This record gives sequence, C-alpha cells and structure tokens, in this order.
Amino acid sequence: AQAKQIDVPGTVSETLGLSPDGNMNAMRVGATVDGQWVSKGIQVVDTRTGQLVFDFAESSATEPAWSLDSTRLAFVANLASGEYSGTTIKGMYSDVFYVDFMSKTHAIVNVTETSRFSKIPAPLTELGGISVYNPIWSPDSKAIASIWHQDDGEAIWVTSVNGNDWARLVGGTG
Repeated sequence: AQAKQIDVPGTVSETLGLSPDGNMNAMRVGATVDGQWVSKGIQVVDTRTGQLVFDFAESSATEPAWSLDSTRLAFVANLASGEYSGTTIKGMYSDVFYVDFMSKTHAIVNVTETSRFSKIPAPLTELGGISVYNPIWSPDSKAIASIWHQDDGEAIWVTSVNGNDWARLVGGTG
C-alpha cells in the first residue's frame, strides 16, 4: 500500500524521523483544523519504494524514535482504558511502545507499562497517573530510556524491550 492521505483538508506531517540506515521514515500525521494541529497517528514509509510500512492510527502517538539498527521504532502513546493494562482510565498513563519491523505482524509492544507503578489504583481516581516522554534506544537496541513524570517529580528510567527489567537511574523534584 502507498502512504495514504487522511481525509481531512490540510493534511500535513510533523516530526519527520528518518531511520539511521535511511530506508524508512516515521512521521506523525494529522491536519491543521481551525488553526490547531490535530494528530491522527504515526505512519512509517519505505523511502526506497514509497510504500506504507506501518500505520498506527492513534491520535496520542508521538515522539517516534528509531533503534540504531533501524529495525525498531519506539513511540509514546496514551493508554486507552483497558487496552494494554487491564484497568486504566483513558489518558491517565502514557507509555513507551515499540514496533519491530523484522517481525511479519508488526505487533505493538508496551515496554514501560507505567500503570503497574502507580501509587493510586487507576480505577479509583484520575490522579496519580504517570506520563512518559523522550524515548531513546540503548546502543544495542535491548533497552529504552525515557523520562517519567509523576506528581512528585520526574525520573529517568531504563526498561528492557521485553518489559521485564527496569531501573530508575535518577530522579527527584524540580
């Protein structure tokens, strides 16, 4: 399939992200509606053929980041209620996800699963959520570092791509 035009007048792309090998380009796609940017998701296009390789139609998806070997793309998105962690309130948590372009299914993997770290059970309140941003891959593509924001401050965490291992590197208030 070719990269597709979204049926909104004024469709544009934002945040171009060329893979390190130059073979794929990840971009946030959306439109300017009444002077406001409205995100429609992330698309990845093969730069050699112009073919659409991946289309993640989730408006909260942002910050695409390529692994150094150009086989995986990490991005941030808000959790939908119950979609990834069982019981969450939509928008309460954002997480780092990735897609592996070496796999045939291009399954989306939630790496950070921040809801498991919340001090307040998600079903009880909209307070206490965790937002994650600025994902960056380790040089060996086995882990992703990101900034986690919670009410009590920010911290840098490193999470393995399988999500089983994580470590808080530094953090605090201010």
